[in-house]
Amino acid sequence: MVITEGQVAQVAGELKSRRGGVDNDYFGLLFLEKEFKLSREDACEQIAYGGNDFGIDGYHVDRQAKNLHLLQFKFSKSADQFIGSMQRLITAGLARVFDAKSQQVENPILREIRSKLYELRNVIDTVYLEFIFTGDPDKAQENEALQKLREDLQSRSYLTQAYFGRSVPIIVRFRSILKRGPLHYLSGKRATAAGLVLKVHPRCVARLFQIFI
Repeated sequence: MVITEGQVAQVAGELKSRRGGVDNDYFGLLFLEKEFKLSREDACEQIAYGGNDFGIDGYHVDRQAKNLHLLQFKFSKSADQFIGSMQRLITAGLARVFDAKSQQVENPILREIRSKLYELRNVIDTVYLEFIFTGDPDKAQENEALQKLREDLQSRSYLTQAYFGRSVPIIVRFRSILKRGPLHYLSGKRATAAGLVLKVHPRCVARLFQIFI
């Protein structure tokens, strides 16, 4: 996937007068279009424009894969810029999304996410917190501050379990538009080349059994 500064500026120039926000928001819009094959209209409805986002710049529900993607975008090579966003997710963002009793939904994107969650609460099996930037994910892996925040975010899986009434893991991934393979962590355990930690749905196991037996 390639998203250039020129492409971001062009889309921002076309839409900012109607949608508002800053150029970085339109980086997120282009990512949604390319990653999930969304139309411009659909992608526009899944982006937060401007501030007060509580660490969530955009979202997408992949019904086929049964995944909820909560996204934070930085058109930057520095993963350090995610520190503030991750802290906001820990202190407020995740609770506002997954606390069914919370009435604190000041942001339109949060209202949209909660509405979609309620509609598809029996579909979603995994929540991905994805931090999208233009740098090197390997450097994000080596960053101790980011690692601690990542572990803290993943420990919030009790929020998803309470909301869905079943185990729905939170997986944190740092991804670059310049490098396809994301680093990801599941249930607080680091997935490495030495030992990936995977969650396999029982239906997948049954399907594989039918194919190979």
